[in-house]
Amino acid sequence: MTVPGVEALGPLPAALQHYTVFHAGVGVGSKDSSAAKALIEFLTTPAAGAVFGAQGQEAGRITVVNLGEAVKRIAIVSVCACLATSGCIYIGHGLDPIYPKYDLGNRNSRVNTLKPRLEWEAYTDVAGKENLRYQLEIVSEKGKRIFKDDLRETYYAVEDPLEPDIDYQWRVRAVWTVDGKPESSKWNYRTQLLLTPINWLWSGRTYVFTTPLK
Repeated sequence: MTVPGVEALGPLPAALQHYTVFHAGVGVGSKDSSAAKALIEFLTTPAAGAVFGAQGQEAGRITVVNLGEAVKRIAIVSVCACLATSGCIYIGHGLDPIYPKYDLGNRNSRVNTLKPRLEWEAYTDVAGKENLRYQLEIVSEKGKRIFKDDLRETYYAVEDPLEPDIDYQWRVRAVWTVDGKPESSKWNYRTQLLLTPINWLWSGRTYVFTTPLK
């Protein structure tokens, strides 16, 4: 918090806390990749962590991302020619997917079966929460919807075969009760910020997977 006169006293209570994760990347064709990597490494040091803490944030791991393949896959972006000296910030919201897997370079992921098993990370802030479960929504590009309201595990194996070669959006969240009142985490999704010397692009979307061909 950099507002003059405002001091961060500490983090929010666990029940109210929500983390936003940032990832830093260095372009494979960067003119000074060593300096960029040095900055990223510095941001993980105790000295940098102390600064983060004073601003009401927490230090975390900063991962160097190889953008070589990413540049090929997002060639439709008009500024792709500048990505060699660009920075990318990936922000995940909510529960991170485990399968299908997603990285900076792919907009979606292709599964290898019409009955995929979707997996996600467990919700860990369980103190004081009762009847913890997961809600899952899958929607095809044709509008067909699958909704599960009472999943007790961090995965779901699709029961009926999906349509081949179709894009499906999917999202998941944790739900529970506190003193008999229903509460939930936010639906998971991701946003991506691409920075180039001449422009920037901000995008947000739910997670998407594509089914295999027949």
